[in-house]
Amino acid sequence: MRNLTKRQFLGVLLCSLGASYGRQSKFEEALEAFKKALEVNPNLARAWNGVGLAHLGQGKMDTGMEAIRKALEINPKSSRAWTSLGLAWLVQGKVDKAIQALEIDPEDARAWYNLGLAHRSQGKLHEAIEAYRKAVDVDPKYARAWHDLGVSYYRQGKLDEAIDACNKAVGIQADDADSFRYLALAYHQKGEYVSAWTCVRKCQELGREVSADVVEELRRKMGESAE
Repeated sequence: MRNLTKRQFLGVLLCSLGASYGRQSKFEEALEAFKKALEVNPNLARAWNGVGLAHLGQGKMDTGMEAIRKALEINPKSSRAWTSLGLAWLVQGKVDKAIQALEIDPEDARAWYNLGLAHRSQGKLHEAIEAYRKAVDVDPKYARAWHDLGVSYYRQGKLDEAIDACNKAVGIQADDADSFRYLALAYHQKGEYVSAWTCVRKCQELGREVSADVVEELRRKMGESAE
């Protein structure tokens, strides 16, 4: 950062602001920040990628991909841009292209996560699990990757692994209602009814419902302690 000019530093700050807005799904604000970064430096690949992601967030696929490709023209090795392009192809259902793009950078947790989504969309749970595990290896605090890893294990019937992964998710993101729901289902299947009921109650606190059949069975199993 010490070697950046004032204009370059301003561009970096504006990109960070745009990324912050993007994480909050405030796509108009993100676009404004990234466009200001491009006024400072028209050849800032990160800003072009940010513009692309903001457009994708608004459902403007063609405009978004055009901006992402501009980022790749400037920096063909940009892992951010390749990951974004892979995500765009994934949304379009072009899974094979998405997988090729997402395999560019093995140190990008988001790429591994999106690769997991691509494999899961093809029903390849084993490959999806491998990709999600790579994502959390790169970024152990990636709550969404832990969640999807847990869901994939659950769908394979690997309940202990599902519980471990979903517990990791809620340990990072305490309001992750979906992970609590899968914890409730997995504990229920294992016959660990107290733990299952605890997770059901947590889901309800977070505004997420669990299957009525499961809740009713747990009420019978728990008796007065479920009240």
